[in-house]
Amino acid sequence: MSNLFYPAKIGRDVDYIWMITVDDHLKHVEEVGKAIGLKDDGLIAAKNHDLGKKFNLIYLIKKQEPETSSSFLKAYKLWLNKDIFDPSIHLLSPFPEHAKRLDRDEVDVSDYSYELIRHHHGFKVTEIVPLVNRFGKMFLDDLYLLIAADNICSAIYEKALTDRDFIIGDIEEDIFLLHDFIIQCKVKEEDIRKRVFLTSDRFSSLEILLNYHIIRREDLG
Repeated sequence: MSNLFYPAKIGRDVDYIWMITVDDHLKHVEEVGKAIGLKDDGLIAAKNHDLGKKFNLIYLIKKQEPETSSSFLKAYKLWLNKDIFDPSIHLLSPFPEHAKRLDRDEVDVSDYSYELIRHHHGFKVTEIVPLVNRFGKMFLDDLYLLIAADNICSAIYEKALTDRDFIIGDIEEDIFLLHDFIIQCKVKEEDIRKRVFLTSDRFSSLEILLNYHIIRREDLG
């Protein structure tokens, strides 16, 4: 399984599809999570929060077991059976409910971290209240920070390919926010590799390295 290609995030620009791998995304969320206040088991949850995407059907779809970004996208295209480069086509998630469906035996973390992972993509009051009663208010605080770190990284991925200087968390520009951090981002160009420098009055400056996998229509043959 370790030799397969596992994207955590898939996006689209005018003439290409971009992807960020699960391993890179886990590292980014861990780094951002640490910067904004996650500690101990909360940080461990950040480091493992998207492992469920490695156990989802899309990665083994039709037993193709893609080992490269282009072979993954071919399998993804066959799964959707649509023109994925058409901006009017919605790119369905190839890893639905990857958090909630993560088997306890597939991740070596504490119960506290495991429940953070399971609930980082939406939750019900009837599920969260018993967990807060079990683990204490810190669970709710850590869940917020985990969701925030994940949301911040996803927003950066969307913008860093095309913008050199942008803000994450501006309520006048961002329609959908899952955090209250305002972060200035500056991008240093290195072809498809980007170094993004994050500054905020809420945490110390941080640099993260993005490695995009870019696939154009002609790359699929």
